[in-house]
Amino acid sequence: MNDVYETGRLLTKVGCVLTADMTVECIIAKLMYLLGKGYSSERIKSLMKKNLRGELTEVRLKEKYSFSNSHMVMAIANYLKADDFADIKEIHASITPVLVNSVIQTGNI
Repeated sequence: MNDVYETGRLLTKVGCVLTADMTVECIIAKLMYLLGKGYSSERIKSLMKKNLRGELTEVRLKEKYSFSNSHMVMAIANYLKADDFADIKEIHASITPVLVNSVIQTGNI
């Protein structure tokens, strides 16, 4: 579970430690291991959120989708014969909201 949705945010507010994609068995084993080490509750909370032995899927921000290298923007710029950086930047600024709205509406990322 994570805090992307309202339920996760509410659980975080009441002191729950969100364990993302760990299985129940993994959560129990990890918690038993950390308790056995004699760590403080704050340290345990911190370590439960960290990937210690491959139990959590790591998300790398640079792997997320970005419009920064948009082939569509460059295709439009080429079609309009726009080769000035300011023009390309203006095309990017104009088309990005349309693309984002389309993605949100269709849910097709």
